[in-house]
Amino acid sequence: MRKNFFKRTFAGGITKFVCLLMALPMAVVGFQSCESEDNNNPNQEWDGMEEVIVNLKPNVNAREAFRIINEVGLHVTMMFYGDYVVSLPPDKQQFLIDALVKKDYVFHYGGSALFIRPDSIGNRMFLSLALRNMHVLFNQMDWLSTMAELSINELGPTSTGYEIFFKAPQARVDYYLRLFRSYEAVQSADVSRFELYTDDLP
Repeated sequence: MRKNFFKRTFAGGITKFVCLLMALPMAVVGFQSCESEDNNNPNQEWDGMEEVIVNLKPNVNAREAFRIINEVGLHVTMMFYGDYVVSLPPDKQQFLIDALVKKDYVFHYGGSALFIRPDSIGNRMFLSLALRNMHVLFNQMDWLSTMAELSINELGPTSTGYEIFFKAPQARVDYYLRLFRSYEAVQSADVSRFELYTDDLP
């Protein structure tokens, strides 16, 4: 049985990601300007902020995930999906990677595309990746367009579903946890145990 990249630990397997991420020399940079309709201040500090991880149900698609992100109005540091299936032949793998590394919001380290992992099985290509700053409307619309252009499809119930890391004010964490849990699309919402994203990623 094929093992998804993000199925190692709770609700999608963050441990392997943590080990790899902590080995990287991450640079500390400021926020990019936010083009979404939320009220985030692009110059705000992470001081006094708490990291919250929200797991969506496996059948929730990207459009619904973005609707929740936009309604809640918090900064999204990282967004994962267990596995996409790509309706391109396996010999198009490098073409796929080359297209994805051009996207500022697709997490990769230098030219190595560390978290862009095409995995060819039979005549199908599966893809695991991480998206950052998905509270920005331009990034949301561009990703939906990119999925269509590159034939990237969500696996739905057979995947682990979306995992989204938010930054919430510490004083209002309980409020946001209750808010997230009120959504039918949300499977779980908790304070992150890892606190990986004290700063925005480069």
